[in-house]
Amino acid sequence: MKKTIAIVGFSATMMIFMLLGCKKDDGGSNSTPVSDSTIQVSVFQNATDQILIQNDEEFIEQDISTALAKSLYNFDGTKDSAFDGTTLAVAYINKFDYFSSGVKKFNLAYRSGIEINGISKKGIITVELIKGTKWNEKDAVIKETLDSVSIAYNNKTRTYLGTRFITNINGTSKLDISASKPFAYAVRVYGSVVHEDKKVTNYWIARRNSLTNNSPIAAIPTTFATDGDTTVSSSVCSMGGTSRNGNTFLVKAPQTYVAAQACNYAKPYLGTRTYTNTADNSSFTILYGVNAAGTQLGNPATACDSLYGYKLSWTKGNGQLTSALVAY
Repeated sequence: MKKTIAIVGFSATMMIFMLLGCKKDDGGSNSTPVSDSTIQVSVFQNATDQILIQNDEEFIEQDISTALAKSLYNFDGTKDSAFDGTTLAVAYINKFDYFSSGVKKFNLAYRSGIEINGISKKGIITVELIKGTKWNEKDAVIKETLDSVSIAYNNKTRTYLGTRFITNINGTSKLDISASKPFAYAVRVYGSVVHEDKKVTNYWIARRNSLTNNSPIAAIPTTFATDGDTTVSSSVCSMGGTSRNGNTFLVKAPQTYVAAQACNYAKPYLGTRTYTNTADNSSFTILYGVNAAGTQLGNPATACDSLYGYKLSWTKGNGQLTSALVAY
């Protein structure tokens, strides 16, 4: 994929910005005040982009996990010609290349015209085991290369390019989870996304540790949780990059983000993320899993219906803290 090298090279540059991340810019005596309406528009747009990018990543990961479940138990067998051309709900598995020159990989090609839960996808993902003898062993690594993968819902389309690296932390998989044995994995992403409605681009890197587990809540038996795993200026961060407006940013992760499979992972019931513009240190906070009063519920007694949405908090031009509720 031609753009991958440029994206990976860009990530190294972004790490420099991240190391400078929380340095305050005083703006100088001639700095022009920003209107409250401009600040609010920026907060809502950047919050939406950050949430959609993470959600899209998880949608992609669910599809790949389903494909791995079909691949003779996570690359743990001999080549089966019947696997090549397998049809999943949203994609075809093809060009399976097991044991050919020591390579273990397949292409996941999304099926056109298929829409599930209002989400449609296009493009091809190459999935390759680059470390280990099988995926469900400790420290195994899978490389996922996204070749113009488009995800569309709510009348918005985003097209992804880049590379994801997934490391198996505890030697299990999503096929094997139980109350005593969750699936833990580390995520590294180097990518870009084009927002097709405005023809603008985000670049980002992600560094997270994630966990799929059985939940003690009967209504949501399987949960997904994720934390940042990189410390920048004493803060644990999960993402960094360049926004659609060309500003570099960091996303801090002070509280674990938790979502439920029963809600299609689209309505997290716990989590806090703080988005910081590294140029001027302005920021806003996303509080996930709140009720209509803006209070975080924690573990809800019932699954999706008890959650209203998330709460955005930011500082206005006069220094006053303000907030807004956004429904899921």
